[in-house]
Amino acid sequence: MSTVLTNEDSEPIAWVKHDTKAKKGLEKNRPCARSGHTMNVVGTSSFLFGGIHEIPDPESEHDTISASSKELFRLQLVSGDGMEWERVRPAGEDVPIARWKHTATLFENTQLLFFGGFHTTEHRLNDVWVFDAVAYSWRQPNKAHNQESAQPFQLANTQWSNAPPPRGGHSATLIGELLWVFGGYGGLGYSRRDLDDLYALNVYTWTWTKVNAKGTPPEKRTGHQACAVDKKIYVFGGSNSSTQFQDLHMLDTEADPPLWSKLNCDLSIPTWNLAACSVIAIPTWKIFTFGGLTGPLDDKDRLGTPQNAAAILDTGSGRWMSPQIEGRGPVARSDSCMTYDPKGSRLLVFGGWSNEWHGDLYTLDVGNIVGPPYAITDMDPHMGPITGGTEISIIGIDFINTQDVVIRFGNARQGVDVQGVYVSQTKILCTSPDFTKYCTGSVDVRVALDGDSFTTTYQRFSFFSVTSASASIMFGPGLLSGCTINEETTFVIQ
Repeated sequence: MSTVLTNEDSEPIAWVKHDTKAKKGLEKNRPCARSGHTMNVVGTSSFLFGGIHEIPDPESEHDTISASSKELFRLQLVSGDGMEWERVRPAGEDVPIARWKHTATLFENTQLLFFGGFHTTEHRLNDVWVFDAVAYSWRQPNKAHNQESAQPFQLANTQWSNAPPPRGGHSATLIGELLWVFGGYGGLGYSRRDLDDLYALNVYTWTWTKVNAKGTPPEKRTGHQACAVDKKIYVFGGSNSSTQFQDLHMLDTEADPPLWSKLNCDLSIPTWNLAACSVIAIPTWKIFTFGGLTGPLDDKDRLGTPQNAAAILDTGSGRWMSPQIEGRGPVARSDSCMTYDPKGSRLLVFGGWSNEWHGDLYTLDVGNIVGPPYAITDMDPHMGPITGGTEISIIGIDFINTQDVVIRFGNARQGVDVQGVYVSQTKILCTSPDFTKYCTGSVDVRVALDGDSFTTTYQRFSFFSVTSASASIMFGPGLLSGCTINEETTFVIQ
């Protein structure tokens, strides 16, 4: 059953198309239009690898052909325009062969692990490479197996015990020390089949294990997505030779053995070759999706129809939502990639395919949906006079040590910002503002640090009227709700 809702209560978010630069003005430092690539954010950079794109036909002066890529690019992330591409050329001769529909997974904050993909339509891969985003160098956990995988129609995994068969269009999800690989399209030798097998790679011992999970697993599929949420993996969408999927499955990796379950929370329509990523959010994780192909497929349409819709899964409520989005977004496409920039609280979308290759870059600021990496949990006091001047302690988690501390008192219709003072990772001080231009009552209090988005978490603060004693029948703090509970107090009656 589909449970897609329109998130009408949230503030709209907006697409922004970026006019990126190429380092030193050289176009060779900018990735050309492509699809089936990967892109991962590492610190203040995003690294793009591989994909399939258009190149001149070596046998014709005027024609072009499609070919896989082994290019690696770095995008310097900045706010607004001014982001710059640079072609990365690591030292040494040992580099991965060209591929598309592979996977790239970040671990240990600076290491990118690449697995599998298609070198050609006939040559699938199951090799593993690691790129160090600090040292700008490649390494091979098993060089002998990588050489084995580089041979077309590989018949066996003789150099790496329990390694998965070659494949592309699979998913790879890191939880703890294990990389979980599910599904895809491929097989050993001349096999050409959809897969539903599950493997785990320990990224410290570099050992593969074929996992025999219990429960009801997803059907064989390729072009699906898998996202990690705490210790669980959400798998959704995809297709095989006979079916297109909109179902959602979850793998509990902490169960012994790991346990599959089907969730009653389908995509709105069957979708495959879509982009997705999960983001830790307040109060519960969110999964974002974009684009992909949808059906139905028949003799007239064997490829599917590209789309450019975005959706959000709230893993807490178990419901899909269609966010309110402003601005002109990317045109419909499939085989794009989406990654999350936590410093800017934004999604990055690059490239894709829809009867032509795309090479444009868009961002989508989702800060008001996921919230920044810090949060408010409490404050003291919770009320004060409408004239302001109340000293307030704001309690929270993971506050950033910065002088740029903004506290917002208000709601969707009105508000006042004041400067705050960082005390510790769990405490900020501020003074309530003069709110006399507005009415008394309760407002939301949120925090923004170092130019980031305001928290999605908040505390309520009540402004009360300040009156003159000579004009009041009764006057004093004992008359204010919540000020004196089980405490002796005084007030004046005149």
